[in-house]
Amino acid sequence: MSTTQLACQLNLAAPTLSVHLKALHGAGIVSAGRDGRSVLYQRTPLGDSLLNGAVG
Repeated sequence: MSTTQLACQLNLAAPTLSVHLKALHGAGIVSAGRDGRSVLYQRTPLGDSLLNGAVG
């Protein structure tokens, strides 16, 4: 999802969410890629593992 889509879904301001996404990206939990003017984020395998409780 894009930052804007996520911000709307989570009821957060886009700049606030952007700070969190940068931290998650830095930790390897999400990946980021450009699609035109938007930055799209998705969970990495590490993010999936953390979400599913598979990483201890």
